[in-house]
Amino acid sequence: MQVRMTICIVTLSVFFHNSSVFAADETRSSLAFSGGRSVALNACASPIVAIADPGYECSEDHTIYRLAYIYKFTPAWGIEISGGDVANANGVGTYTQGGTYPNKWQLKADGWAIAGIANLTIGKSFSLFGKLGVIRTQLHEEDYDLVSGVWLITSSLNGVPVTGTEVYSPIYGVGFQYDFTKTYGIRVQYENFGQYDIYSYYGASTPEKVRITAASAGLVINF
Repeated sequence: MQVRMTICIVTLSVFFHNSSVFAADETRSSLAFSGGRSVALNACASPIVAIADPGYECSEDHTIYRLAYIYKFTPAWGIEISGGDVANANGVGTYTQGGTYPNKWQLKADGWAIAGIANLTIGKSFSLFGKLGVIRTQLHEEDYDLVSGVWLITSSLNGVPVTGTEVYSPIYGVGFQYDFTKTYGIRVQYENFGQYDIYSYYGASTPEKVRITAASAGLVINF
């Protein structure tokens, strides 16, 4: 709720802020190279993980890297196209099914997103921004058992193939940018990549939705 309120405040502030055209020497485009941590909340609620032995270790957060291109139509309004990692949950432990086998599991997500951006410039070097858009997320779930020294992939669960899926979801984010020079700056942001009902495919009656959020920081090149 606080994040959504912040987006509304930034957007309304920018709306009433002076959105005059660019000066002749102002930059319109930027590239942002960012890295951070994402959390795929409820990813470890996968039915595949649920049948593992007690003591199975599962982590829902992981390092991600993304690249974004930003174009400003005016100092206040712009568009962003970004791509790269979204989430990567991992598990490790054992399964006991006709024997005890070491196991490793992964739910990896990546995707391309497009979003509109509202900017509020404060001084010459600092700006706040809020964004709203849509992402095409590709999710890949994989599960392996170590049998006789060979990692064998699990092909299905409850008769349903363990495969990837592609989902479109609305996204939003907030952050700030500080420019050290006309060309270089840093960008810090929080993003919500949406929620995904991916475990109902296995026949779960009330599956937990996977909710993905991320916090990141990175280098910005203005041109």
